[in-house]
Amino acid sequence: MQNIADGLVSKLNASGIAVEITALHKCGAMQGVETSTTTSEYMTAFPNECREQFREKIR
Repeated sequence: MQNIADGLVSKLNASGIAVEITALHKCGAMQGVETSTTTSEYMTAFPNECREQFREKIR
């Protein structure tokens, strides 16, 4: 996750970035158990209210 955020900051010349990835575990899904994991990474100073707004916008 850190590599993705670093790459985006570098390529976009951004002062800050937020990345969130949700992945489905295929080994469990094939057995009928759907579990997913969500991972977030924030680069630079992202106040909590900005993090909440980001999450609201992407859902």
